[in-house]
Amino acid sequence: TQSTWGDTTILEFVPTMVELVAILICICVVAIAFFLKTRSAKPPPPPVVRKKQKETLDIQMLYGSQTGTAEGYARTLVEEAQLFGLKAKVIDLEDFEPDTLTQSDCPLTIFLMATYGEGDPTDNAVSFMQWLCDEQAQPDDLSGLRYTVFGLGNRQYEHFNMAGIKTDKFLNKRGARMVYRLGLGDDDKDIEADFQAWKEQLWQNICAELNVEYKVLESAKVRPGSKWKLHEHPNAKGAQESWRPNPSTNEYDHAHPFLMKVTVNTELYSSDRSCRHIELTSETDFTYHTGDHLGVLPDNPSHSVAELARLLRLDVDIVVSITTEDPNLKIPFKGRLSVGDVLTRCVDLTCTVSPQLVSALAQFATNEDDQKRLAHLGSKDGKDIFHESIAVQMINLVELLQMFPSVQLTLPELLAVAPRLQVRYYSICSSHLRYPKSIHLCVAVLTFGKPNNRQYDGTCSTFLQKTVPNCDNLRVFIRKSTFHPPASTLSPMLLIGPGTGLAPFRGFIQDRLVHLENKKELGQCELYFGCRHQASEFMYKDELEYAANTGAITTLHTAFSRDNAPKTYVQNLLQKNGEEVWQLLQKGGFVYVCGLVQMSKDVIEVLLEIMRTHGSLSEKEASQLWEKMKEDGRFKTDVWT
Repeated sequence: TQSTWGDTTILEFVPTMVELVAILICICVVAIAFFLKTRSAKPPPPPVVRKKQKETLDIQMLYGSQTGTAEGYARTLVEEAQLFGLKAKVIDLEDFEPDTLTQSDCPLTIFLMATYGEGDPTDNAVSFMQWLCDEQAQPDDLSGLRYTVFGLGNRQYEHFNMAGIKTDKFLNKRGARMVYRLGLGDDDKDIEADFQAWKEQLWQNICAELNVEYKVLESAKVRPGSKWKLHEHPNAKGAQESWRPNPSTNEYDHAHPFLMKVTVNTELYSSDRSCRHIELTSETDFTYHTGDHLGVLPDNPSHSVAELARLLRLDVDIVVSITTEDPNLKIPFKGRLSVGDVLTRCVDLTCTVSPQLVSALAQFATNEDDQKRLAHLGSKDGKDIFHESIAVQMINLVELLQMFPSVQLTLPELLAVAPRLQVRYYSICSSHLRYPKSIHLCVAVLTFGKPNNRQYDGTCSTFLQKTVPNCDNLRVFIRKSTFHPPASTLSPMLLIGPGTGLAPFRGFIQDRLVHLENKKELGQCELYFGCRHQASEFMYKDELEYAANTGAITTLHTAFSRDNAPKTYVQNLLQKNGEEVWQLLQKGGFVYVCGLVQMSKDVIEVLLEIMRTHGSLSEKEASQLWEKMKEDGRFKTDVWT
């Protein structure tokens, strides 16, 4: 039976054999044509990979900073450069690459170079200084570089501003051209004033050098703190912090501290002064060597924090974070902190305010009279009034805001204008051989009267004094030093450390006690210690006498200045024992001095006199011997102002 669809049968739709062959031939022809076309066609071009364009800069600011001051100056200069329409960038010398200078297209480089201690570069500038001062470098490999330098130092030290001076010297030696004078700031007096004086003509000279009009662009002016964005975290239960080392060095530093718990905090004096013995441990794995330093990040006094929060109407319990899109603007803290913690850790509330801070606060005063008075106090014309009413009175930030209550700042604005709370360094008072998992400190608590029956309490020493054992944690890091005992236990040593200058030598002595326990032979060790009164300030007396009795100390020399008339100091004892001291130097002895800078200078004068008197050397010969001892690493200082 056949099926039908309308009038047409299904068989009428079935193709014949001839038609099928024809269809197959057509399909093959089309396929072959398509294959030949695609084979002969050119391959598609590879995707375009755009090379990252080199950043175009007018000025780069390179800084070597230990406590953050030089870094702060570098960032200030970036902001000022932008006022003239110049593109500038801050570079941490820790991230320095030689190409930054040898192959840079940047027209001008400004160096902000701090000196640490007796002429050393800061931690982040060590590699740079080694590269810069390389005697094998080509004399003209920096001939395309234009530069200027501002150094930060302290004139009480023998090698004042060595890092800044050497930077200028070796840049010039390698062919670079200075376009503005070398500036040398003195922290012993007023380094902020020195910085301001140095840059009075800076931008006028730079604009001329770069062929840019010396005119501030109104569009470039920004309100302090406006480039920081404050984020509140109302549902956060507390701070969110990271205690990890610096990813660049894999070491802890002032920007990447770790936590140590206070386990002991006892008083060493029984006088009208206070000196604390503090012991610390940590869950963080750390290593140190006898003679290293501990950097401590202090907290502001709680009463100052509370008063500042009241004056600025800030809620201390709110948890906040700060971000910025400006790569040259460093955020003041990482992670999330309560406002109270920010005020406690980030802003210096105890130091005397500077004219620059006073001037900056004028724009935040809502009262016109306050605006005018603050602007005048911070100006050149108002420097005499500033000296009388602010500097002499030692007015700090909280007190200034009490004097001018119409000044109101947001948290970002405060962080943008206020000085940062700086790290403090302490000589470690223990031996890594005796206490590998514990660090001891010996802390003299600083306190003295201010005008109008007010009292100044040292920020960090008072903070440490009040820490509670097995309760409080400190934010710290270890700074490597060169103030280490000689490599050979047989090397003779002369240790001079009055007051808390004894701190590192307690570690030296503990090292020697460990060596004695291990049956190692020891060389001669003469310790000179001094304080005001034997009965009330002879710290670690029992330990020192035990060390003397066991031979860890050959002789313990003590000077108690207020127990004798005339007053006797360690330098007087050295002078008295001049022949013995000379014999120790003749044996290749190592000399270590720890304490105040002025004491160190007095000791050096006595030692030079001993060389002349007991060694029969001329003044020139004594100086040459002294320089040779320093070159050989046989004279080392750990001093402070």
